[in-house]
Amino acid sequence: MKKQGKLRTQRVLRNACIVGVFIGAVTAQCAGDDISKKFDASLYVMDVLNAGDLYFSMRAFDNGYQELNPVLRMARTDTAFVLSKVTLSVLNHIGLKWMYKKNRTVAWCMSIAANIALSYVVYKNWRLQ
Repeated sequence: MKKQGKLRTQRVLRNACIVGVFIGAVTAQCAGDDISKKFDASLYVMDVLNAGDLYFSMRAFDNGYQELNPVLRMARTDTAFVLSKVTLSVLNHIGLKWMYKKNRTVAWCMSIAANIALSYVVYKNWRLQ
């Protein structure tokens, strides 16, 4: 039984990575040759994934699941959760824009890692439906 669960987790993680890479590749193609526009496109993908995470998290809550993020778990009402999630998403976006001005390589690595992680979270929440 444990082996099946581990294989399922690996499959979900693999699929989320594939989706994240695909979304990143599409946005990079759409952004043209300007590297800063490609980074902005990556941030917009992150924003869309955050919105998807919010939507599917709210649907999962309706089915009895709980938030695993300890910061967001402190929000006791739906309104507080939405405000917390939106605030953290905006701060993440602003922080990565600031980081891009300081060190482009680190900002790209953080953006790619965030998009892959968010792809996993959204895919996992979607599967809970």
